[in-house]
Amino acid sequence: MAGFSVVILAAGEGKRFHSRIPKVLHPICGKPMVSYIVDAARELKPKRVVMVVQRDRAPDIDGVEFVVQESPRGTGDALLAAEPLLDEEEDVLVLPGDVPLITSSTLLSLLKLHGGSFCTILTTLLEDPTSYGRIVKSGEEVVKIVEERDATQKEREIREVNTSIYMFKTSAVFESLKDLSPENAQEEYYLTDVVGIVREKGYRIGTFLAEDSEEVIGVNDRSALSYVGEILQKRIIRRHQLLGVTISPPVVVDYDVKIGRDTTVHPFTALYGKTVIGEGCIIGPNAVIVDSYIPSGTVVKPFSIFNRQ
Repeated sequence: MAGFSVVILAAGEGKRFHSRIPKVLHPICGKPMVSYIVDAARELKPKRVVMVVQRDRAPDIDGVEFVVQESPRGTGDALLAAEPLLDEEEDVLVLPGDVPLITSSTLLSLLKLHGGSFCTILTTLLEDPTSYGRIVKSGEEVVKIVEERDATQKEREIREVNTSIYMFKTSAVFESLKDLSPENAQEEYYLTDVVGIVREKGYRIGTFLAEDSEEVIGVNDRSALSYVGEILQKRIIRRHQLLGVTISPPVVVDYDVKIGRDTTVHPFTALYGKTVIGEGCIIGPNAVIVDSYIPSGTVVKPFSIFNRQ
């Protein structure tokens, strides 16, 4: 696969969170939301990972280059901010900072399909596409992406939606971004408008359909944050179970927790932070362990609290 870079758009204000904390820094299972996207991107082995952020709002993540979007003027303007860090001869994978369920396997499939296209859009089908941008096609050809607030009634009936994940030819996308206009309901520079611009220039645009629509859920409010957290928690528990740990939900297990085989975690137990539990332990029920080391063979009695601090 040819060289490519990743740009993560993480400068959105997240107004529906009603929070002083940037949306993408809200934690899910013990990690900032955006760190899950960084992890998925790194598994693809890109040349570099660039994150567009608000001033003084960069997360503490190693191996990521940060660039500031000075004012929130839309996704198109955010991508333009990253231009000085990118090689125009390679491709760029653009990811939103609020899709923590995305997997590297889906992104790899997108990269492989991209080939010689100018742009390949990751799409999915939703029973209820409300709030998502619609993929408008003529036959199999993408005509444009239209945002919900700007869509006609007929366009709102389309079930194939934009996930805001794209693979672009770098030189061509920045040429097209300079032609954007903020003539829309939000008066912002939409990255989605690039599709219509490049179609007029005769560039090839492709789509790749993500079969699992859960992977591309955008976290736009705290209700979605909770829903996505439940899915991630199930993934984490299953990962431990497949490695030989007996877990009886409901339990809370943060992403970075390590548990040795033949350990049993009883219900209503919470394991937080960078807790490490050895092999053959019995934990709980109703135990709380925070950033602690539990040696192999330990019995943590019900209602125990361990906190390294």
